[in-house]
Amino acid sequence: MKKILPIIIVVVAAIVAFGVYYFFLRPEPEPATPTRYEELEETTPWVPGEYFVTNITGSSALLKLSVSLSLAEDESTFLDTHVAIVRNAIIRVLIAHPEEEMRAPSALTMLENEMTSAVREATGLTEDVLKNVVISDFVIQ
Repeated sequence: MKKILPIIIVVVAAIVAFGVYYFFLRPEPEPATPTRYEELEETTPWVPGEYFVTNITGSSALLKLSVSLSLAEDESTFLDTHVAIVRNAIIRVLIAHPEEEMRAPSALTMLENEMTSAVREATGLTEDVLKNVVISDFVIQ
């Protein structure tokens, strides 16, 4: 019994030490920053018409593109009355780039960022309301 008592004391002390560390001293995990697509789940989509077809600057190729706007607040009534302004802002971004830029691997991200800025400027929607423009279809032919 005298040989077992020190072993029991050590085991109980180890369990208590682990419990104290786990419940009181362990650092809190940092909250994960939401990814772009997790942020989209909390938004309302709005689609400015079916799709866009435009020529590409300095090329005989055509670009077909579908987009949707991610809104933090439901501004669909406002945007429905200003759909021409939204479409115009998007088309101006699309025709400003040559074919080489459109075919680059970073083209989608670049276009999404530029279209988001252009639509915000054209409509007066803030960054809090218009989160971003998302490209859902992108074809160069």
